[in-house]
Amino acid sequence: MNNEELKEFFDKYSIIDLESFEVVFKYNNYNDIKNILEIARQVYIKKYIELIDKYNFVLENMNFKISNIKEKNNLLSDKELEFLYKLTDSSLIYLSDINNIDFKNEILDIYILKNSIWNELNKRMNLKKDKSLIKNIKPIS
Repeated sequence: MNNEELKEFFDKYSIIDLESFEVVFKYNNYNDIKNILEIARQVYIKKYIELIDKYNFVLENMNFKISNIKEKNNLLSDKELEFLYKLTDSSLIYLSDINNIDFKNEILDIYILKNSIWNELNKRMNLKKDKSLIKNIKPIS
């Protein structure tokens, strides 16, 4: 995804959701992760400033679960969903390779997110199949 697409992708998430991405970014060897992280930070800072301007307070780190990101899966385009799947898969592989009991919760949470993305992708694929079948069916005359 290019920089504009990344900005549009991250803009779909709340500031709390963006904080939840921290573990996904921290334990990841995805291609171009530094650029992705920079774009996410830009969107985060923009949203943070908007919050301060609107509500006149500073948000404390709330440490939400990574899997909460899944609540926005239905808002993502197919391309964005595939990108998120690859990103979470890379984090899951990285954390699994570490094989440390200290990361058990992170691994489980990322697995839940990855599974939800997979389910959404499958649902969309099945819908597209159904629509293509309907197109090919001609009414009885």
